[in-house]
Amino acid sequence: MERTYIIEELKKEVELLNRQKLKEVFNFVKYLKNRERLDPTLEILSDENDYKTVKKGLKEKKERKLLDWEDVK
Repeated sequence: MERTYIIEELKKEVELLNRQKLKEVFNFVKYLKNRERLDPTLEILSDENDYKTVKKGLKEKKERKLLDWEDVK
């Protein structure tokens, strides 16, 4: 299916929804957009080695063991 066809059909369906259902669709669309943004983060955190590396980095940041990029340049 072409993108424009899907959008047009979606518009038709959405126009028939009551306020509550429309709000649910809106929230679901926002969720999908957010999920796309978070997927890389979730992928990293699901890998045990990557998770440990991120956790170690956050700990070092908290303990001020990291150098500021501006100082390194």
